[in-house]
Amino acid sequence: MPLQDIIEKIKKKKADKIKEIEKEHKGRISLIEKEYDQKIQDKKEGILVAISQETEKEISEFNWKLTERRRNLLLEKKRELVREIYEKAFNEVLHLGEDQHKEFLKRLLKKALSESEGINVSEIEVVPVCKNKELVEEIARDVAQDLTIGKACINSTGGFVLRTPKADMDFRFETIFRNTREDTELKASKSLFK
Repeated sequence: MPLQDIIEKIKKKKADKIKEIEKEHKGRISLIEKEYDQKIQDKKEGILVAISQETEKEISEFNWKLTERRRNLLLEKKRELVREIYEKAFNEVLHLGEDQHKEFLKRLLKKALSESEGINVSEIEVVPVCKNKELVEEIARDVAQDLTIGKACINSTGGFVLRTPKADMDFRFETIFRNTREDTELKASKSLFK
């Protein structure tokens, strides 16, 4: 075998070996590329899932805040309406006709006296509001002759204070309405906003 044939054989073997190595190498590269592409795809999907979850969380929090804001605004409007109703009722009492005003004060004084059971009427002092002092004095004389009428008067919108040896009882209009509002506001609100 001539040298040239040996060289050709070696070259052919070399070329075959190179092809074999290249083929093997291409297979590995292809496998590595597939694995890498899969890892990239998995990361993309993971990022998309995380972004989607975060977005859903933010949307949920925003919706909750929006719902709370709406609820608070509605509650504030309801409170405003209830406040206006109580103010209107208070103003109507302040502007009663003379006969109605007199009757209201008379009933109020009788109620006050009934709440001070066990105390001698002569020990009770009626301190009128300056605005309606004469009217309260007249009513007090009609209701119980022995009632003491205070010389001083109280600055207020209407009513009186009943002083007894045990305690003072406040029957001024603003006190009555404040107490009435505190006692009835929840029930009135429930009734209004069913």
